[in-house]
Amino acid sequence: MRLLTTISALAVASGGAFAQSDDALIKGVTTSDMAALIVDAGHTVEKVTNEGKSHHVQAKTDAGFMYFLAGQQCDATSKCKGLELISVFTAEPKVTLEEMNDINRNYAAASLSRQNERFVLSRYLILDHGMTRENIKLNMTVYQTIAGQVSEKLEAASKD
Repeated sequence: MRLLTTISALAVASGGAFAQSDDALIKGVTTSDMAALIVDAGHTVEKVTNEGKSHHVQAKTDAGFMYFLAGQQCDATSKCKGLELISVFTAEPKVTLEEMNDINRNYAAASLSRQNERFVLSRYLILDHGMTRENIKLNMTVYQTIAGQVSEKLEAASKD
């Protein structure tokens, strides 16, 4: 398999509370808050989109891993309450349903699905009652680790 695209989307939701302490509960974020999370993680903000119902920030790690944070369940003020992490991989069609199910069982913190020739790894966090900034950052780190491991497994399965 040749990995053509890796995009991770983290749709963040909590309450525009990034000026508060790291242990404060965040219940809604804006694209500015998402960009702050990306910079805080040591990554580069590539693009910010805040149009209509689309609220996301595309980012890139030093290793070249492309991802974005995308708000879900956003209100009229563009504060979002959903946190979704998504990676999109392009792989050879040799990857079987059994191999995908194995990945889903081995990485229960995320879910892998197939959309035509693309594989979508996702995780959704509900932040209605709040999440600390440190917990959001930890989720980003853990998710990116899982996405890297899933990428390797998809590549290996494509070579079989």
